[in-house]
Amino acid sequence: MEDTVDDDDDKPIEIDEALYSRQIYVIGKEAMYQMSRSHVLISGMRGLGVEIAKNIILAGVKSVTVQDSNTVDYADLSSQYYFNESDIGKNRAEVVHHKLAELNNYVHVKFSSKRINDHLTEDKKFNIIVLTNSSLDEQIFISEYCRKCQIKFLNASTKGLFGQIFCDLGENFQVIDTNGENPLVRVVTGITHDEDGIVFMPTDVRHGFEDGSYVTFTGVQGMTEVNDREFKINTPSPFTITIGNTSQFGIYEGGGTVTEVKKPETIHFAITGKFMPIRQFLYFDAIECLPEGIYEMPKGDDIMISSKYSPILPTRKSRYYSQELVFGTDFQHRLGQAKYFIVGSGAIGCEMLKNFAMMGIGCEKNGTVFLTDMDSIEKSNLNRQFLFRSSDISQMKSKVAAEAVRKMNPNINIDAYIDPVGPETEHLYSDDFFEQLNGVANALDNVKARQYIDRRCLYYQKPLIDSGTMGTKASVQVVVPFLTEPYSATHDPADASIPMCTLRNFPNLIEHTIEWARDNFEGLFTIPAQQVEEFIRDSNQFAKRISQCNTSADKNEMIENVKQILASERPKTFFDCIVWARNIFQKQFYNNIAQLLYNFPLDHVTKTGERFWSGNKRCPHPIEFDVSDKTHLDFIVAASNLIAYIYGIPQVLDHSKIASEVVKVKVPNFEPKTGVKIHENDEEIRAEMEEQSRQSVTTSNNGEEEIKEILAQLPKADKIRDIQIHPHEFEKDNDTNFHIDYIVATANLRAENYDIETADRSKIKRIAGHIIPAIATTTAMVTGLVCLEVYKLFQGQKNIESYRNSFANLALSFFSFSEPVPPTRKKVKINLMYKFE
Repeated sequence: MEDTVDDDDDKPIEIDEALYSRQIYVIGKEAMYQMSRSHVLISGMRGLGVEIAKNIILAGVKSVTVQDSNTVDYADLSSQYYFNESDIGKNRAEVVHHKLAELNNYVHVKFSSKRINDHLTEDKKFNIIVLTNSSLDEQIFISEYCRKCQIKFLNASTKGLFGQIFCDLGENFQVIDTNGENPLVRVVTGITHDEDGIVFMPTDVRHGFEDGSYVTFTGVQGMTEVNDREFKINTPSPFTITIGNTSQFGIYEGGGTVTEVKKPETIHFAITGKFMPIRQFLYFDAIECLPEGIYEMPKGDDIMISSKYSPILPTRKSRYYSQELVFGTDFQHRLGQAKYFIVGSGAIGCEMLKNFAMMGIGCEKNGTVFLTDMDSIEKSNLNRQFLFRSSDISQMKSKVAAEAVRKMNPNINIDAYIDPVGPETEHLYSDDFFEQLNGVANALDNVKARQYIDRRCLYYQKPLIDSGTMGTKASVQVVVPFLTEPYSATHDPADASIPMCTLRNFPNLIEHTIEWARDNFEGLFTIPAQQVEEFIRDSNQFAKRISQCNTSADKNEMIENVKQILASERPKTFFDCIVWARNIFQKQFYNNIAQLLYNFPLDHVTKTGERFWSGNKRCPHPIEFDVSDKTHLDFIVAASNLIAYIYGIPQVLDHSKIASEVVKVKVPNFEPKTGVKIHENDEEIRAEMEEQSRQSVTTSNNGEEEIKEILAQLPKADKIRDIQIHPHEFEKDNDTNFHIDYIVATANLRAENYDIETADRSKIKRIAGHIIPAIATTTAMVTGLVCLEVYKLFQGQKNIESYRNSFANLALSFFSFSEPVPPTRKKVKINLMYKFE
């Protein structure tokens, strides 16, 4: 029976941010809301159709109707992962729609076995229609119908190693974000008061703005007329822009940020209006996956296939029938007997495992796919890692992924591990393990792990294919022993680090206050408690570790951490925790700022006669605690509950109760201290650290006497034996542990100190948690490119011209393919006395 549903598109939609968080970081909330109201019809439920449906359902549209009037046959099984042999003869759409519905409970998935033309007369609510592998006559008819009814139309077809897409989004389609990048934000250091209106920015990094783009200003002092107003700019230099006549405005006094304004672009020819669509046609082929020498082009575009390479035609009842039509049965046996290692079973790992199962890799008696991942499943994974369901949360990724893919192809042989790949597990991933492999596919999310795998593959001379995604961007690098350079031969530029003095005393962007809040969290709730745990376990060993610190400041900090946690700051009740939190608020957002202003008053000038509080330095102001201010109370609630957890004190979640208690807390009045050294730049910080290190070397006993002196300063072991301390391990995706609550409140309070524009919880969580934005579409695409390279490896391609490194940016519909770089060759001078072993 075919499903029907009554949809109310005007009904307010609640977006599950815990589920869609990584996707929202890519497309934004506005596009997410737009997509969640959309209805999609997808025609054709073979491999291409189900892949499109899977990605659209994971993305979170309102409804998807899958249509196919044909039945399942053996030709479908090598690419349609929701079919198996028991489905032969059944309607494709009916078989697949229940499995697709499991992907996302928020999307209503319906099926239809009618002809698609029947839908055009019966159901006109679709926002977009997608055709897959349909006839040309049908494509033309549906395209004309969609243009007439203002329905967006996409057509996609694949034939072996060839594919094409046609895109028609209507007569006037507006793109609200043309490149998918976050708007540029730069600090303003000056604005001239003249006809040009030259805006100055720091010269340590190029501003990145382009001629003709638009910007807006916030936080500018003196010349306040520019705030919250758009200006079209020119870019005379990499560090300045011009905004036009400012002579009628006030004089610039300091502060301010300038932010890029993204303007929509109308295309005449997506559901979200996000990113640049394909301009009508896209064509793709991967003919280089065929054996080298199978084709030659003696003239024009004629391709002559040599009979020498004609494959043995497969039997119709082979599960891999469609793939064998391209590569032959002998090649299929090579895939089936392969031993391949997939490192990681997150988003890329899930897609890779599914593709391997469809290709038949490791699906014969001697073949195996090895899979490892040390992580467990979280809710935020479900939006991209399509092998997992809500019921799998907290289970190990590799085990669940292996079980899920066995249902797609029962013949696949999988060994699933939960151990990381690293120096500490070389007894597990040993010589015997690596030597048996045909290759390795990375599905990792950090460079260090990738480099380690690269070294192992280099040592054992195994092919490696590395891939990665970042939002709409994706890349693939293929490493073939003796033919291409290894992964580690090149490095991306290191991310620009925030200067220490900027973090400590002179922030000017919200990113600075977020990083400070993240470090502050570790310094209050993680590191001291971990040190106390270490001290309680073995006080002598802990004292020995203190004695080995490089500087006296480090030694004193560790000693004070233990003394504060176990004695001076140890709370007994939750009210004590509130008192502690209130004092921390006073210290961080009032006293420290007041001390900074005592050292460097508003009118302070440098040795060169320049104003101290100018350029990158924003003059701060202390914050008086106000219980009626939500951010202030959020800080107290989070901090008091975090410290209570450390000591095992029952937490209190009632904000009003905490508010009524915190107003009872009396804090000492601020008294400025003389002789306090506050560093003005990183050079001063480094010089002090070097001096402390030298002094530590000359004064340290480095022996039993020093250890005894340290132990004498610490609490006695018999008085702390029964104390249990619980350090916080930062976890960004648990909204009940107060970790993100604390960092959001702390980052925004510090931003308020320095008149920096505050940020919402979502942005702070992304930056503090180092979350990589991601969408399922990019992941699916990049693993397809990986598998094309796998085909070439099993063909035994010997020419570097056959392989492709690739880069794509779906926000721009940009695709780039290049030959890998050959390895560096070096001359070695030897004589008859040398030998190689």
